[in-house]
Amino acid sequence: MKLADLRIPPFTFKPEDVEINRTRNQRFTMKDIGKLNNRLTNVEKMTTLNLLERNALNFEVLDANGLNRFKSGIVVDNFQGHRVGDAYHKDYKNSMDFSEGTLRPIHVTKSVDLEENVSTDSARTSAGYQKTGDLITLPYTEVVLTEQPFASTIERVAPYMTATWKGVVSLDPTQDNWIETEIAPELVINREGDYDAVVAAIGNNMGAVWNGWQTTWSGTVRRDDGTPDPTYWTEGDI
Repeated sequence: MKLADLRIPPFTFKPEDVEINRTRNQRFTMKDIGKLNNRLTNVEKMTTLNLLERNALNFEVLDANGLNRFKSGIVVDNFQGHRVGDAYHKDYKNSMDFSEGTLRPIHVTKSVDLEENVSTDSARTSAGYQKTGDLITLPYTEVVLTEQPFASTIERVAPYMTATWKGVVSLDPTQDNWIETEIAPELVINREGDYDAVVAAIGNNMGAVWNGWQTTWSGTVRRDDGTPDPTYWTEGDI
């Protein structure tokens, strides 16, 4: 950390001859950094809304005489939540894609189990796949990447960190494909009106958030380069 710049003359006769320019280093705690992240997120959000308002204001809607209609009010929505829409209206049937900022139709997510219709290895080979243990994969061959045939014993890098074998647990069945479709989640923070949209949805299903089947079950890949991402909200954004 840079503390100061010192300018020392070639011939220094007294301490006053040395010029000291201190560097002002602001000390931030993790709480301060979190507040700055939230503020930058809100600024980016408001900037996006202002751009949408400007585009709506400059958009020309012509009447029968070819004249630009007067705009008495502008409502913009960046589709990052259900706060703008009337979630309790009977015709409000849509979902939001938070990652893309896109309005989507309402959907119903269900869990569908997969069943294998063949039971022999030859039939699996004819179908173009193979079963190894409990895994079904494409055909593959095992190749030794590296080998040490001359080692006579094992030398631990950290001899004091020893692993203790506890045992093996076998589950039968190995998994249970199930998703809740009737009970809404516990209300913690009603941000952007998302909980209102879930409650108002038909059958109280989880169809108000688009792409939930990927973010909840299969997962998504994110890259964190240190810059705030306006598509992902943290506590205290609103």
